[in-house]
Amino acid sequence: MRGHLHIAASLLMILVGLLVLLTWTGNLSFSTTHWIDWLHEREQLLQRFHALHPQLAATAYVLLVTICAVTDLPSASFLAVAGGVVLGFWPALLLFLPAMAVGAMVPFVLSRRYFGPFLEARFPKPLIAIRQGIGDDGVYFLCSLRLIPMMPFVAVNLFMGVTQVRALPFFLVTALARLPATAIYCGAGEQLSKIHSIGELFTAPLLASLAALGCLPLTLRYLQARRRRRRLLPLVDKAVAGESKT
Repeated sequence: MRGHLHIAASLLMILVGLLVLLTWTGNLSFSTTHWIDWLHEREQLLQRFHALHPQLAATAYVLLVTICAVTDLPSASFLAVAGGVVLGFWPALLLFLPAMAVGAMVPFVLSRRYFGPFLEARFPKPLIAIRQGIGDDGVYFLCSLRLIPMMPFVAVNLFMGVTQVRALPFFLVTALARLPATAIYCGAGEQLSKIHSIGELFTAPLLASLAALGCLPLTLRYLQARRRRRRLLPLVDKAVAGESKT
């Protein structure tokens, strides 16, 4: 058992090192065709390892996703697709979402406990805007930041740590906001073994899912605006009634 753990730990460290190296050198942003080819070439090897050591494979996957979330390495989509290839749709989805949320919690907690004064002194204007957004829309604002990448993932985690957002809503919103895109990536990964070219990946259901995913931020913006109007209408009616009495 110790030998297996040592092998898994070594593989994990090698994979993390490769992710860091590729990110630093800019080679992780290779084209979609290249990483699909990469997964195709290693698909049987990865699936064989999962069949022989399912618990180790799942643990290594969770740790990789968590590290990716903590460090904000641009490999989350790749890991979601790879999870679909190796683990299957549901296992990859159910492991990816909490692992990503746990990884987001690390800078959130560190910011709340240790880095708050530094962030407030160094980034006063972004924090004012974020606190105002949280005050106006609550967790809806956090959800919009997750769906609309206006700032880096790790920056959102750090800044949210010095707001009034509680840890549990932060965790749940982070996981739920990642659900649509992760489901698409994991589903694409599960179908990867059945395709032979990049064109076969973009089926009608996948394109429809991508279109729906693109509409999510617009829908959220509409719901936020409607919620603000509902909250402001009683105040406007009260002000108008007060003026009419005078």
